[in-house]
Formats: sequence, structure tokens, C-alpha cells
Amino acid sequence: MTADQFAARLGAWGESIQNMQPTLTGIAEDVKQKIKIDYGRGGLKRRTNSLYNSIDVRATDADTISISMNDY
Repeated sequence: MTADQFAARLGAWGESIQNMQPTLTGIAEDVKQKIKIDYGRGGLKRRTNSLYNSIDVRATDADTISISMNDY
């Protein structure tokens, strides 16, 4: 790899990390799925689906993931 090729790759990498939204959105989806999978494993019983369905994980900003659910 030449120095010019390296510089081009480094520049492309730098541009890609400026927009972390797609990465955070993917992480948020993974966390949401994990929470829902583990929901019953901790002894929580699903009497209705309201609380379970209210679980939400979102990438709310360029550097923030929020986790929420209805109050119990």
C-alpha cells in the first residue's frame, strides 16, 4: 500500500466515523432484542403484553442510546 492509498483509506475512515447514527441504531436494535429475550429469564411474568411491547431502545442522538418502557 502506498502512502497515498493509506491517506485515502484513512480519510474515508475518518468520514465514516463522523456519522455514527447507523452504527448506534444497529446497537440499539441488538440491545432491544437482548432485553426482550432476557425479559422472562429474570423471573418477570408476562401477564399482558403491554409492558413487554413498551420496551424501546433508540439511538436518539449522534452519541446517545435511550432505553425506555412503560412505568410498572
